[in-house]
Amino acid sequence: MSQVSSQVSNEEVARFRANYETWIASGRSSPSSPNGAPMNQVPTSPTWDNASFLDRARVWLCENEPAIRFLQDLFFIAARWDDLLDKDQVLTDNDIHALMETALSLPCHPFFMQHFAQLYPLLHNAIRNWKVATTIERDPTSDECALMNAFILRASYIDILGHCAMLLKGNAWAEQVTREARLYNSREGFMLYRQSLAREEEVRHERR
Repeated sequence: MSQVSSQVSNEEVARFRANYETWIASGRSSPSSPNGAPMNQVPTSPTWDNASFLDRARVWLCENEPAIRFLQDLFFIAARWDDLLDKDQVLTDNDIHALMETALSLPCHPFFMQHFAQLYPLLHNAIRNWKVATTIERDPTSDECALMNAFILRASYIDILGHCAMLLKGNAWAEQVTREARLYNSREGFMLYRQSLAREEEVRHERR
């Protein structure tokens, strides 16, 4: 991992954590993104804005720093990619530079490269499922059943977290981690997820 990538990710964690704590204290209104723009979606994407999730992830990954840094950068990339596609965040040039530098630094992660043959297919599967989920979400003919599938599919990155846990502590631990992470990640619920989709569509429509 490059020095730039590490510094950016740590700064993002600090800013997101402060925003999240403010959000909770204010009754979960609209928190600020790292660049100061309003966040127009509930935290269903893989960001590190939730301090509790970060703390749990450290436990799930057995305090293994190489694994934690890999997942931290991976989730940062996924969150920024989601921002670019949804167009509900105003990303600065520095935001985009940070995204590209972090993405290009993934091959520098020793944990990722050590387990590349196992983690790379899971990474591509998570990307594929997220793209399918996005297509379903934006299809005006999608009914509630289709959106429920999208709600689950878009969180396939949890499988990467679970597999990292398996590599570190075995299958029984990975099953526990996957169960806890999926339930925790989806705690906002399906109704708030649908409200988030509606807000994102409004923002995209305004910017066309």
